[in-house]
Amino acid sequence: KYQAGGVGIHRPIKKTKPGTKPISVVDGGNYRSKKAQGDVRKKGQPDPYAYVPLRKDTLNKRKRMKAAGQFKNILKGAKKGVRIGSKNKMKMKRKYFNLYNKSTYITMYIIY
Repeated sequence: KYQAGGVGIHRPIKKTKPGTKPISVVDGGNYRSKKAQGDVRKKGQPDPYAYVPLRKDTLNKRKRMKAAGQFKNILKGAKKGVRIGSKNKMKMKRKYFNLYNKSTYITMYIIY
């Protein structure tokens, strides 16, 4: 019911029905591993990916730029993780390759 004064919401506020669960937004804190880097898969929970909720404003043509900006932030974080992982992979390859080459030179020297 309308009340004069211009303060508050002048419409009935929707309440959740009893027995329904509220929509929860899960952050990545519960997927964090205790010792190692990266995420941990947990039984009975969705995989630790950035799930983008499909809402009507993401599909709206007028609000396309806002949705694109939100996706950009998610992709930026994913690319950062991939970059770190690929650098570590190359470091390990170089380390293993150098050890392998040194050991072959030593064995060749001993044989001849």
